[in-house]
Amino acid sequence: MKSSKMLADVNITRVLRLLWQKKRISRGEIAAILHLDKSTVTKITSVLAAMNLIYEASEGTPGPQGGRKPVFIELVKTCACAGGIEINPERFSCTLLDLQGNVVFEHRQRIDPDDFVSKTCTGIFFEAYEILHKASSEISVPLAGIGVGLPAYINNRKGLIIQSIPLLIKEPLDFIQQIESKVSVPVYLENDARSCCYSELALKSDSWHENMLYVLVEYRPIQPVRDTPKNLSVGLGLVFNGEVFHGSDCSAGEFRSIFWREGNKSQFLNGEEQLVTMDDMSVVISVFEELAQNIAFLVNTLNIDRVYIGGLSGTYASKLVTIVRSRINYQWPYTNIRTIRVTAASLTENAVSFGAAGMVLEKLFQLPGLKPVEEVEDDKFQGKSILEFFNNTRTK
Repeated sequence: MKSSKMLADVNITRVLRLLWQKKRISRGEIAAILHLDKSTVTKITSVLAAMNLIYEASEGTPGPQGGRKPVFIELVKTCACAGGIEINPERFSCTLLDLQGNVVFEHRQRIDPDDFVSKTCTGIFFEAYEILHKASSEISVPLAGIGVGLPAYINNRKGLIIQSIPLLIKEPLDFIQQIESKVSVPVYLENDARSCCYSELALKSDSWHENMLYVLVEYRPIQPVRDTPKNLSVGLGLVFNGEVFHGSDCSAGEFRSIFWREGNKSQFLNGEEQLVTMDDMSVVISVFEELAQNIAFLVNTLNIDRVYIGGLSGTYASKLVTIVRSRINYQWPYTNIRTIRVTAASLTENAVSFGAAGMVLEKLFQLPGLKPVEEVEDDKFQGKSILEFFNNTRTK
């Protein structure tokens, strides 16, 4: 039987998580959504206000029956911040988010191929980490943790980079073990496309119960080697019922076209003779058509509600959105009209680092006891109530 203290901790976390998701909400709405007594919500919000974790932001308008105006409350966004880092063959990006998901700091820096070889992926991480640590100190907001998004086959549960062609990693690398003794906050590792899923979840309060597909399409150097050619690279991120899906061995989202054949130089059939470049629009459209067939198969088979196209901007993004939307309808076998929202991603730049920071917030506001057993040991937030975390953060 759960103790009353444990139940109280769970309810406090539920309220904080709802505040994080909704950004602004009244006590009455909290009680209705979480099925809690209004007196329980009042008691919880009083505790949170006394700790300076929430504040009354504004008053709403009375309902049709009149009565008192609802008072909306929000998280105090300066209680902590979350860091996100992206490392790819061309550059690294850093992002700091406050507790409401607002960007308080961003930094992008190109990586010289010679520097990458000498520093390796972990060395570049430490460079980015120092930038984030300094930025959080300058705004006097404690850093809660850091998420790292990489173009790699990642076992996020164990903190392993299994393999990454773009980052010259051929054998499993225990990334977290290499860096955790040298950093002062929890660090979480994730694939870049799955990181982008967290970016959309953090930005949209209505996305937490949706089935979503994020398609990350990037045109970048194949590897951090001088004069290496560029290629079109695709990764997928899947979200089911508001949860980022990893699969049994954390390889969910690794993409290769169903039309691919041995000997192809890219992820596509259309890359048989050459790497896919963005120079010839006819080639680009052909690849987009092939990609759209793969996407439509997944969307229609898995009953996905929303598709985000990320990594591209301008004409390329709009063309792929149009082609994907058309292909989904074409491959749907029934006469009823389905409403699948296919749009360009909310962020065109820094989506990976933003999402990696959003992943840290997701872990911070994770409900106690709901994590898979295999993830608990590696999660430094798990086993500690969210109030304990904020108290410990403030006393450092």
